[in-house]
Amino acid sequence: MENKILESLTILIDTREKKIDHITNYFNVHKIRHRKHKLDFGDFSFEYQINDKVISMESKYSIERKANLEELSNNLAAERARFERELQRAKGSNFILLIENSSYNKMINGKYKTRLNPKSYLMSLNIFMERYGFSTMYLDGQNTTGNYIFYKFKAILQEILKT
Repeated sequence: MENKILESLTILIDTREKKIDHITNYFNVHKIRHRKHKLDFGDFSFEYQINDKVISMESKYSIERKANLEELSNNLAAERARFERELQRAKGSNFILLIENSSYNKMINGKYKTRLNPKSYLMSLNIFMERYGFSTMYLDGQNTTGNYIFYKFKAILQEILKT
């Protein structure tokens, strides 16, 4: 029964999410169920099925994807109010900020193309992480994003089924 439930895992992709062919291609190649769905916060979440009942985890688990440190920098500066509203909606959920084409080392050493200095960048991000209770994952490219999203949600589902 547990394997059937795990196989029913479907990744939900926010309808506003764009430029994600590298992720959906991974899902397609690996035959991972996914569909577009309007999410209140985050870019990805999941649902699963027990018998004929679909159980959505969109209010409890989500991943917000940023293509690079420049996009996140823009969210922390020019689009700060909008970004903070999204974080407010996500507060209390298990929310992960996933930054592609990045590393912590690149952030602290200013290896990005914005005017935000590394100390301000790091403090803004860490303050938001504390204020809104989310974690951050850095991926050094784009080719592992689909893999990360799938296995993160599969591990969460596996733990849910144990309780």
